[in-house]
Amino acid sequence: MLSSSVDGAVDRIDAALDVLSSLDLSALGADELIRLAGRCETLARRQAVLAADIALEVNRRQAADLGGAPLKVLADWLRITPAQARRRATLAEPLAPRRTLDGQP
Repeated sequence: MLSSSVDGAVDRIDAALDVLSSLDLSALGADELIRLAGRCETLARRQAVLAADIALEVNRRQAADLGGAPLKVLADWLRITPAQARRRATLAEPLAPRRTLDGQP
């Protein structure tokens, strides 16, 4: 179960996507349509970064906490290949905050 703040944030994104999906795109002007495409592309890229960060965090967890090998569990849950799950985690690793051996950021 997600924390209430995380669950609420995801619910708001889901609701916004419902609204956007129901738009009559043919009613938009050419400029509006291009701007919407740009905004959607930016959102998709931000979502991809979040997905990679999540995969990295899952990969850092203990197998016992997840019920199996971290990226295998993630791949099964998301219905993607283990290679895709590993790729997400690998992409995020160089950008992730580092911690010292004693846990300090």
